[in-house]
Amino acid sequence: MINEKLNNYDETRIYNELAESRRKLATLMDNLPGIAYRCLNDRDWTMEFISCGCQELTEYYVEELLYNKTVSYNDLIHPEDKEKVWEGVQEGVKNRKPYRLVYRIKTKTGIVKWVWEQGTGVFSQDGELLALEGFITDVSETKKYEMKLLESERRLSTLMSNLPGMAYRCTNDQNWTMEFVSSGCNELTGYSPEALIMNSVLSYNDLIEPGDREMVKSVIETSLHKQSFFRIEYRIRSASGIEKWVWEQGRGVYSDTGEVISIEGFITDINEKKRIEAELQKYREHLESEVKKRTHELLAANKELEAFAYSVSHDLRAPLRAIDGFSRAVLEDYASKLDDEGTDFLKRIRTASQKMARLIDDMLKLSRLTRDSMQYTTVNMSEIADEIIKEHKESEPERQVEFINSAGLIVNGDQQLLHAALENLLGNAWKFTSLKNDARIEFGTELIDEKKVYFIRDNGAGFDMNYADKLFGAFQRLHAATEFPGTGIGLAIVQRVINRHGGKIWAESEVDRGSTFFFTL
Repeated sequence: MINEKLNNYDETRIYNELAESRRKLATLMDNLPGIAYRCLNDRDWTMEFISCGCQELTEYYVEELLYNKTVSYNDLIHPEDKEKVWEGVQEGVKNRKPYRLVYRIKTKTGIVKWVWEQGTGVFSQDGELLALEGFITDVSETKKYEMKLLESERRLSTLMSNLPGMAYRCTNDQNWTMEFVSSGCNELTGYSPEALIMNSVLSYNDLIEPGDREMVKSVIETSLHKQSFFRIEYRIRSASGIEKWVWEQGRGVYSDTGEVISIEGFITDINEKKRIEAELQKYREHLESEVKKRTHELLAANKELEAFAYSVSHDLRAPLRAIDGFSRAVLEDYASKLDDEGTDFLKRIRTASQKMARLIDDMLKLSRLTRDSMQYTTVNMSEIADEIIKEHKESEPERQVEFINSAGLIVNGDQQLLHAALENLLGNAWKFTSLKNDARIEFGTELIDEKKVYFIRDNGAGFDMNYADKLFGAFQRLHAATEFPGTGIGLAIVQRVINRHGGKIWAESEVDRGSTFFFTL
């Protein structure tokens, strides 16, 4: 009786333990991210057991797949992958090893999913294959990222192959041992990437011209120490023996502790750039030689001009003074012995000699403008203009002239030259307004094409713009000497002063309505 009770107790315990074990297994199966299965090794993969994760993965209920009731698992496999799956499983069964597969299935609603499967054959003691057991899970997201990565690598590979040079990754050693070299290596060096990678045929350092190796090493070591980019130009010798100039940019790749893991960068051919630089250098040297030659010629011409100016100043003045002096003496001492015509001739001789003296003085002024060196200082043109007009008013106090002067017109220039320019411009304005009762002269600035332009404006005699091209020629006059005195040298002086200050000058005018002279500095 006691033994019977004990046997019943053992059976109950074993049954309960078995039920608990089945419950745990069912719970495990239900919570797997995919499906566990047992199927036959036939073309339909006839399912004998499939976990409830089947519905989430395939959108079919378990009952629809078991024993191919509605559809077989093989019907779910993408047509292009069915043969691959069959061959992969048979290979594993044949070798009695687990098989691992990645392929596509199509769900009940037509969605294509990538799945990963691992399984193995179940064999009897006699070695007979009884079934296949395994696990299938959705890897669509992983596959999507994998495909994106492959596409990214493809694009990077295409980019690398189209670069006009080569990208590389190398170790920081004496040989610059290449771990990766792009396909541009062939065009740049004449060697295939395989010849350089891991120094298979030769190292990259072997390509660098011996005279440049230490310099390359020094530049790269300095940048690695500073953890900064390096940029360097040096020569390499290609497989065909041709010397090439290359430009390299790169930087180190560092570990968390700051240790140099490798160097990555880019190398490109700059032979054409170096050729152009060499030609430019030759041109610069030629230009410098020409400048020295022209400078020497200019100095010689200046010396000749100085000699001519000295001759004009001394040798020509003496006879002019003699002509003027003797003419005056004849007029003073022998006037009673001359008739009116003779007196008139002598007066004309004196007038001509005096005019010639003034022309010589003006010519010398013009000559000095091109010879004297410029002394740049801060120049207040408003103050200079006030002084010039003040002098004119003192010399002709009977004239009433309104002068409008803008304050604070300060520039950087040669004080003496700018004074000469303003003296001639304002002097002309004063002269050509002499017949006006309401004479008006203005000195100021305005913006023309967003640039500051100075102007001197008057309401005087003006001139015909058809003759404006003669304005700045030496000894050119647009008015008769009987109307307004002068030698016609003033505006030529002004133009040279403005030109020497890097500016330009022009005029606008209308007969009897005044003139405006514009200039920039």
